[in-house]
Amino acid sequence: MLPPTKPALGALLLGLSLTASAAAPDVHTGLWETTLSTEMPGMPGMSMSMPPITYSSCIRENDLVPKNEQPGQDCQVLETNADGGEVSWRMRCTSQGANFEGNGRVTYTGDSFSGRIVMDMAQGGQSMQMIQNLQGHRLGECP
Repeated sequence: MLPPTKPALGALLLGLSLTASAAAPDVHTGLWETTLSTEMPGMPGMSMSMPPITYSSCIRENDLVPKNEQPGQDCQVLETNADGGEVSWRMRCTSQGANFEGNGRVTYTGDSFSGRIVMDMAQGGQSMQMIQNLQGHRLGECP
């Protein structure tokens, strides 16, 4: 077997680096503003929407999940996957005696993202679903 020529080796290395970078999300880390709108289609007896809320949080290379820290709410991200511009995660939360479990997914395009979180809630023997739609854009560097 002949050793690879320099141009062939260069093309092989370029191909490997393009393959590796294609899997990385297209996100610019820093301070992001997120607008979250919530629907509760599984609310017993009615469907309900809440007014949108806007919050800021830091998105870091090692944590690409947009988070909204709320007093009295404890959330854990159980699993995260990043593929191309998409970041997906599985999470569990507790808040005021209610347990939530669900999945989220956002698609980053550099300085913006859109996504959705679907949470299943259980409280007092009743269950319902909560859907959160997310829109975000980068504001700058983290403080």
